[in-house]
Amino acid sequence: MHSRTLWVIPALVLTSLVTASAEAPILGRNIGSWKLADFRGREWSSSEFTDRKFQVVAFFGVECPLAKQYAPVLQRIADEFADQGVSVVILDSNRHDSLTEMAAFARQFDVRVPVLKDLNNVIADRLGAERTPEVFVLDPAGKVRYHGRIDDQHSVGGRSRPEPTRHDLRQALEDLC
Repeated sequence: MHSRTLWVIPALVLTSLVTASAEAPILGRNIGSWKLADFRGREWSSSEFTDRKFQVVAFFGVECPLAKQYAPVLQRIADEFADQGVSVVILDSNRHDSLTEMAAFARQFDVRVPVLKDLNNVIADRLGAERTPEVFVLDPAGKVRYHGRIDDQHSVGGRSRPEPTRHDLRQALEDLC
């Protein structure tokens, strides 16, 4: 019994150290440069956004019910903050979402910001994105300054309220700008 306890303690310590190092903090993380194509075939690069104060990177999937709810909200935020030096891009990392489906999504929800295909989850992996919709705000150097939700109206698990009580992304942009 005593020898088991001596073995379990180091194993638990090692496990917690490995887990802690694998979950490096997202805020302050630099995602580096990138190039991604949109559904029209145009290639976009991170260098195109360095003249902006901040860039919102939103992960959406064309079949995600929450992404469908938030697409118009995100477009309104993009329109509202454009004059303050904020750009918005939507990234789709879902392997099964085709460029045709992405184009239909953009048309259906009147999305005018770039909608880019993140093939092989390159940017999603760099940022640690795990769900849709999930948003990140980057500074011109590519460092994460905000990570979280757009607002609190809809949540994972199907819970919704009639109107949001917190506008997290909008508040983060106001604080940063």
